[in-house]
Amino acid sequence: MDSPSAFELIAELSLATIGFAGVAAAFGGSERAYKHVERIRIGGVLAQAGTALGGSLLFQILLMAELSLRNSVRATAICLLILTVFRMISNLPGIYRAAGNSESSTPMGVAYLMTASFTLPLLCFGAALVLDKNAWALLAGFSIQLGSAVALFARLLTRVE
Repeated sequence: MDSPSAFELIAELSLATIGFAGVAAAFGGSERAYKHVERIRIGGVLAQAGTALGGSLLFQILLMAELSLRNSVRATAICLLILTVFRMISNLPGIYRAAGNSESSTPMGVAYLMTASFTLPLLCFGAALVLDKNAWALLAGFSIQLGSAVALFARLLTRVE
């Protein structure tokens, strides 16, 4: 499988994950309100899969614009680093506050999972920026994001605290 095919596969899987999460959210919450932990999981699924989708499409667009592989990887990595850091700064403090609150239904495990789902792709995107061999680090970051989105989706469906 060549590099563009792998990124197309990531985009398709991300879109499928977003679609299934939307259907599950629509049918699962029509007669009741979501708990805070469920809102975190829905948001995490959509954000992680959406970032993987957007990043893989951006990479494809840059390649189609006939940028070199090296420049396409670096431009995509810069955009994703900025986006991921912004999402970490805006989301993690609230998740940890909710997890530390004794009245909240948000367990500390959700905070740890969200931290890992931000940190591991961030490391991969940083490696993609520094290392200029090929797009393996971007693909690894997208795969981690997609894996964490699927894990959050599974926990949302099973309603595991």
